[in-house]
Amino acid sequence: MSAALLWIGVPLMAAMVFWFLRRQKLLCILAIGALNLLLALLAWKLPIGGVINFLGLSIELKAVWTILGRSFVFGSGDHSFLMLIFGMGAFWYIGAGVAKVGRTFAPLGLAVLAFLVAALAVQPFLYAALFIEAAVLFTVPMLVPPGQQPGKGILRFVIFQTMAMPFIMFAGWIATIVEANPTDQRLLLQAVLFMALGFAFWLAVFPFYSWVPLLTGEVNPYVAGFVLNFFPTIVFLLSLDFLNTFAWLREFSLLYVALRLIGAVMVVLGGIWVAFERELARMYGYAVIMENGFSLLALSLHSRVGLEIFTTLFLGRLLSLVVWGLALAILSGQRRVTLDDVEGLLYSKPVTAGAILAGCLSIAGLPLLAVFPMRLFLLEQLVKVAPVTVLWVFIGNIGLFVAGLRLVSSMARSDQGAQFDEKVIPAVFMALGTLAIIVVGVFPGWLTRNLVGLLDAFERLQ
Repeated sequence: MSAALLWIGVPLMAAMVFWFLRRQKLLCILAIGALNLLLALLAWKLPIGGVINFLGLSIELKAVWTILGRSFVFGSGDHSFLMLIFGMGAFWYIGAGVAKVGRTFAPLGLAVLAFLVAALAVQPFLYAALFIEAAVLFTVPMLVPPGQQPGKGILRFVIFQTMAMPFIMFAGWIATIVEANPTDQRLLLQAVLFMALGFAFWLAVFPFYSWVPLLTGEVNPYVAGFVLNFFPTIVFLLSLDFLNTFAWLREFSLLYVALRLIGAVMVVLGGIWVAFERELARMYGYAVIMENGFSLLALSLHSRVGLEIFTTLFLGRLLSLVVWGLALAILSGQRRVTLDDVEGLLYSKPVTAGAILAGCLSIAGLPLLAVFPMRLFLLEQLVKVAPVTVLWVFIGNIGLFVAGLRLVSSMARSDQGAQFDEKVIPAVFMALGTLAIIVVGVFPGWLTRNLVGLLDAFERLQ
């Protein structure tokens, strides 16, 4: 038995089975959530490349599976990223039952996770672009309800993600040539340029970010959050794989300057736009852009500390996006919600209002919330190498705080007595999520320490 069959084949086959059961939405969500949790636990316990003793049988869990000349390779250091992906999947499916998602979300979401795991495991790595493109195509029926036309955000999402594919494949092809001719500066610059353009399209880097707030404003915010959480996470892990594979890329000094500049631009522009935005779902999109910018800033540190900050940011990002997206989905349904629509929300739906504010202010880096510890550590390290960049980042971050204050002001404003209208089950889910954001913010060490294990798969980055 191969590891690829367990963590890629099983989710794909399960997605096919549950596709035919999609009308039983709650059953699908519960079963797929449990499967994600099981796969995360198996990634934690099973020895990849070792022998498993089960009911008196000895089963070898092979690390390499070859098909059509392409290999799917799982090393001993890949336990952490498998736990991360399927653990996050289980977390997203916990709230899906009350987030008013469509029938296609559960099976197609599982297929998307399988393709994204395949993208991380496939060798040669340039074929990762094909698996990410397959994942993109599977998200379309998940994002577009049956009988509706896709909006501009969905179309731009598909176009920009598809445009990344040829650039990454060209970059991979040229990179193999550069390995044989490391002194050829022309080839090196071409490889870096193609790679940079591919990752820029994937990560919605300036100026290719316009689809993000459009997407969150057009579709169910919880489903949009699922896409905006997993795709950047996989792409960021792929970027570590590229750095780990190619010594010439790790030693290209201008790369880290560019990452710092682009990361700062994303934080500043996202902060400026979100400060003046009135639609809550679009605020969510701009916050995602800012969070991607902070991850790029962590990579730009070019140090072990920077990589540890980079990996530990995943947990705060996950909690903030899940809780914020869940609250928006419960509040909005299929309609757009503006600041005017949430007047008096603190009195009529206090738990929903608290979840929205917790997600927003956590990404903004408010003390005692999930993102704050690692954000503070990042700024402490960044000020040592680029103090001017920290100033610009601070300005951008103020924009998200301003958006949070505008939310508080609107939610607390009420011309007439607001009637309490909070539903119990959704409120319990949101309250637990908000509590998790606070717990991670107050006790970050013991929860984020295991995320550093992601770096075990990238031996040359140690």
